[in-house]
Amino acid sequence: MTLSPTFLGIGSARSGSTWLHRALDLHPEVRMSQPKQLQFFDKNILREDLDWYRSHFAAEEGEDPAPVRGEITPFYCRLHPESVRNIRKLFPDLRIVLTIRNPIDRIWSHAGLDFHHHGGRDLGSIGIGTFERFSCRKRTRLYTDYERIIETWSTVFGSDAVHVEVFDSIANEPAQMLRRIFAHIGADPDWIPPSELIERRVLPEGARRQEARIPDELRWFIASRWLEPVRRLDAALDGRVTHWVEDLEDAASSGRTSWRLRGHLNELLLSAPERIAYRGYELLVQRRLRRRWQRLLG
Repeated sequence: MTLSPTFLGIGSARSGSTWLHRALDLHPEVRMSQPKQLQFFDKNILREDLDWYRSHFAAEEGEDPAPVRGEITPFYCRLHPESVRNIRKLFPDLRIVLTIRNPIDRIWSHAGLDFHHHGGRDLGSIGIGTFERFSCRKRTRLYTDYERIIETWSTVFGSDAVHVEVFDSIANEPAQMLRRIFAHIGADPDWIPPSELIERRVLPEGARRQEARIPDELRWFIASRWLEPVRRLDAALDGRVTHWVEDLEDAASSGRTSWRLRGHLNELLLSAPERIAYRGYELLVQRRLRRRWQRLLG
């Protein structure tokens, strides 16, 4: 039997998607894709077809199809609105789940994944300028621009279809968070996994995880650039991230003259080549995706 997803987890990166995937997979009414990140709508769509995608939601042999089926690919939060509109043409009734994280913590965790886990570098040996340029990268900003993500997906699927959760809830109220998500995606919200399976956040880096404190200068740099967007986000979410605003305000107030000069240099001059290169890459990828979507949609 060919089945389609009933919901998508769209990220954001470094915001608990691995924990959420494993927690949702425990629910008897939910079928999660294996692997977690199918990356169909951003990468694999260029070489795989819809049958390949749908095959990840099929029931195990001898079992009935799960009424709730989905996958979580953090890259989806970066998708161009055109791709999001095309997804809705295929699956108009999808429920969308987005988890968001304090920009300071998300970007630092993202940097650790890129530089240490993937790059094998000791974070303490990396200069502040490298971190600042990383935080200015287009892909880093796309993962962190929660206003844009929520607006894009809500405009296409409707605000009622998009459910936003805050990363902090994984540590503070995991069972309540899961009840809200279960209710949103159509699974029984009264069924909750055993507490010992959900109270500890999954750390996908495992033994290679590096505990390192974010430099004060980088903390200031990120906070000074994301404070106003987070204030607007807090208003839109009815005060759910006020504690983020307070954290960013505190960090943004600690700037020094030397930090400001270095920050402007990294942002305006040294990051310019990356912005230009990414724009060219973005246009090329979008052109290829447009042609592929035309074939898929007929």
